[in-house]
Amino acid sequence: MGVRLANDVAEMESIGPIVPVGMHYYFITDKLASKMKILIGTDGSTDWLPFDVFLANRQGEEFTAHFKIRVFMKGGVMSIHTQHFGVEHGGWKRS
Repeated sequence: MGVRLANDVAEMESIGPIVPVGMHYYFITDKLASKMKILIGTDGSTDWLPFDVFLANRQGEEFTAHFKIRVFMKGGVMSIHTQHFGVEHGGWKRS
């Protein structure tokens, strides 16, 4: 499992978690928050940025979920708006 923001190199986990059907996965956003503070400071926003999530099932089939995110910073606090654009079978293009 992993994620890629815009044209960055994907950040992949060595052992991905198992997310049961109907459950959720919590993204750790510390690295994203650090990048955004550098990019837009403590107050501002980004345009819509491509955000891909790389997933696999127990059989090892790979999938890519495509999103766009818009990041807002207010007083150093980050909020994220998302739009989902579908899931592609395969598509693990990490760079």
